[in-house]
Amino acid sequence: MKITQNLFLFIFLIFSTSRSPNPLLRVRVYGDSLTKHLHRDIWSDRFAADVRTLRGATFSRLHYFIKEDVMDNEPDAVLLLVGTNNLANESLIVKDMKDCSTLLKLVNESFPSIPVYMCAVLPRLDSFNYLVKYFNTQMAKCTM
Repeated sequence: MKITQNLFLFIFLIFSTSRSPNPLLRVRVYGDSLTKHLHRDIWSDRFAADVRTLRGATFSRLHYFIKEDVMDNEPDAVLLLVGTNNLANESLIVKDMKDCSTLLKLVNESFPSIPVYMCAVLPRLDSFNYLVKYFNTQMAKCTM
């Protein structure tokens, strides 16, 4: 499991770790509202994003969203972009990390032979920004 804030690094990681014989890599992206326009931003002739957005997603909400998602085709990689909505209540960080682990377990079970990547929480311009670095450190521990 890789974790980073750099979307271009994700694209590089996906290309470098893909075992797909297809010239077009299909990446399933699950995330909160930060992903709603992502399919327009990262598509190329070698890379197609199937973006599935759940506005206001937290780890636990995204878990149920993915669990109920129709798995109509298997992608070459999965990218998770979630966590920013979990920052609203810093007293729940321990619970959030359990939810993060549960989400990762579900994704790895749902896509056992596919690389899975998780985006770190991006820096914020509000009062929760002070939590981002700590939160990402804790999130990285969930991916091990």
